[in-house]
Amino acid sequence: MSTKSVVIYDRLSRLFAEEAPDHRIAACKAYAAQRGWKVVHVATDTNVSGASKLEDRPGMREVLAWLPRVDYVLAAKLDRYARSVLEFSRLLDAAKATASVVVTADGMVNPENGSFLANLLASFAEYERDMIKARITASKEHFRSRGNHLGGLAPYGYVSTGRSMTSAGPLTRRPPRSSESAPTGSFITARPSQDSRRN
Repeated sequence: MSTKSVVIYDRLSRLFAEEAPDHRIAACKAYAAQRGWKVVHVATDTNVSGASKLEDRPGMREVLAWLPRVDYVLAAKLDRYARSVLEFSRLLDAAKATASVVVTADGMVNPENGSFLANLLASFAEYERDMIKARITASKEHFRSRGNHLGGLAPYGYVSTGRSMTSAGPLTRRPPRSSESAPTGSFITARPSQDSRRN
């Protein structure tokens, strides 16, 4: 019996940039080794949203190119593939067209349970992504309602007082500088008088 080949995929989003992908890739390699599969390529995407299109991800484009030459595509969990039911379904269709199979190292998606469970789990991944976005939006609105500045340059005439991990602090009016309170005439150079020009 010929050895099955597999390409490993991992994705790291901006929201969870502190999570290193090394342990997930190691889990995938261990899963493949237990089944006697040969890992022929490891593709990764960094700072890429799970809702983005497959073709917009450099790592996923590598996976799609490998599909005709491998038996399996492997990721640590389903949400590493995508957090969009549409995009995950597109990956399943692409794999089916090349007779390859999409699986996960956590065992939730395997060759035996088919694509039905995979699509169901993808729906939950999409729901989780939407909940994360809703929490971030609600947090920003909460800080705005308290008069806090969310970061960046403060509006003209204001300074930010106090900072936290989620807010640049409330805004207070900045006292005028000496140059701002000086009379306008002080910035105008007096013309020399006619008497001085004669001298």
